[in-house]
Amino acid sequence: AIHPDSSSTSRPTSPRPRNNRNSGRCQEILRDPLVAAEQMWKEHLVVSTEDNSNRRTVDLDGVIRSNLASACVPRMDETSCERNVCYNAYFRTMDGTCNNLQNPLRGAAYRPYTRLLPTVYDNELSEPVASLFPHLRPSPREITRHLTSSHASVVSDDYNALIMQFGQFISHDMAKTTLIPSAKCNVCQNITSRCMAVPIAKDDPNLGFRKNTCVRVSRSSPICGSGNQKPRQQLNENTGYIDASPIYGSSVHDSAKFRQGKTGFLKLPAFNGMQRWVSRNQDKS
Repeated sequence: AIHPDSSSTSRPTSPRPRNNRNSGRCQEILRDPLVAAEQMWKEHLVVSTEDNSNRRTVDLDGVIRSNLASACVPRMDETSCERNVCYNAYFRTMDGTCNNLQNPLRGAAYRPYTRLLPTVYDNELSEPVASLFPHLRPSPREITRHLTSSHASVVSDDYNALIMQFGQFISHDMAKTTLIPSAKCNVCQNITSRCMAVPIAKDDPNLGFRKNTCVRVSRSSPICGSGNQKPRQQLNENTGYIDASPIYGSSVHDSAKFRQGKTGFLKLPAFNGMQRWVSRNQDKS
């Protein structure tokens, strides 16, 4: 269930469309997915507004409030597709729910990450490996420095840094995780459940690292209710679909902050009552 401190919302996020009266017909049409979209259009069954009034939703504001108040984040555990069959048959949702009508929460935002391997914590519940027993494993900094550092230049005739940047954007499209507020991590020591301090060797080539003696790391916020009796879990705030989540958000509520209500286009700043459009001739700085 959603944590009581999650500040999740159950308010309507848009005018309620009367689309559930045609749900039965839309379900019939969906039996043949190859022609479903065309048939719905012909029968004027396409509904362009999603009705969220009958289900609890999670948005970024609720995640932030919960994280500040309780150092944990809410998860979405329920959804209902019956009211929006005609909408879901034609459009994808902002939070990814009901994109797959057989598995409505598959790929949805505000869900726990799926693990490929079982959890491994020092206390079997929440503390990272080598945080309670630091001498059992080498420092993550030392591993990174020895495995990935190189004095050789990497030259390619086929790829440039843009392919890395594009890959980074795609990864951010499918995954986003809130961190514990970093103000708590201002000392070179582990703080249970909140912070890790990665020690820096005296012979580390990075002078900035050596001056600070450690790298202070804020941990990912746990899902509310995890980490006590069950292993700590982390939340994915974006959908698992490639749908421009970093631009438009992963909920109807968040999307409304960035999009114009009438057109759906991204909002742009205005100057002297006129909207400012970026021109190719403008200063590239």
